[in-house]
Amino acid sequence: EFHKQAKIKSGIYNQKKLNTVLNRLRSFQDPIPLSTLTPGFLRDFENSMVKEKKHPNYITDTLARIRTVVNEVLRDGAMEYHKNPFLQYKLNYVRTERERLEITDIEKLEKADLIGKPFLARDIYIFSFYCGGLRFGDICRLTKDNVVDGRLVYQMNKTKVNRNIKMHPKAVAIFKSYDFQFPIGINFNRVEESISSRNAEMNRHLKTACKEAKVKGISMHTARHSIADYAVKQKLGTRELKGILGHQKIETTEGYMKSFYQEESDEVMDKLFSNKKAQR
Repeated sequence: EFHKQAKIKSGIYNQKKLNTVLNRLRSFQDPIPLSTLTPGFLRDFENSMVKEKKHPNYITDTLARIRTVVNEVLRDGAMEYHKNPFLQYKLNYVRTERERLEITDIEKLEKADLIGKPFLARDIYIFSFYCGGLRFGDICRLTKDNVVDGRLVYQMNKTKVNRNIKMHPKAVAIFKSYDFQFPIGINFNRVEESISSRNAEMNRHLKTACKEAKVKGISMHTARHSIADYAVKQKLGTRELKGILGHQKIETTEGYMKSFYQEESDEVMDKLFSNKKAQR
């Protein structure tokens, strides 16, 4: 059965992500013999998620995780290569707008009168923004030792790149108010799973904070989009933005800038021709 093979290969994902996929599969069909894992089955499974109005990229991510398990099963010889259902099934990601807050929204969020977890979530988001879009996973790992002479010195967990950035006074003040360690409650014995869980929790509280501040609801990760958007509007170049975000490849930064500049160009064109129309 696919479920048993997935459990054997559980090291390829953290247990929480794997269980999410398996539970969704069980709700569709249980058990699932490997012989029934066909392109038709995948299409039916995809359609079931479409009917539940799941986001297209959520659906694709779920199927991509199934594919990863299938690839591991193939390597072990538990499935014949020509029976790989993904040989005839293509995964499609939908290009979505990079959600972010304008600087005016950031200021509204800063001024919002909050208490409890929404207060903490707001502070973490603002701290991330003023630290160049610091990822939530990296924020969870920060301590007082990471602050050296007004600079944030740390290693990005995702890329293992060492960073040494000047801290904005607002970021210093926020971090200091928590005695240089945010009370997120990470279990470092199961760090990746714990960070994923706390990230989801903080995202919920952040949306509450946004509602109170009367700005659109966003997630923690969009602090990176917000600072990138602000940098583009301040006319920073690609290499300058690359340094702020800590990207390894310039192509990644160009991908960020492309979407923001395209929207900026659309606004300019609308303004240009609306003025022309008004003159006629």
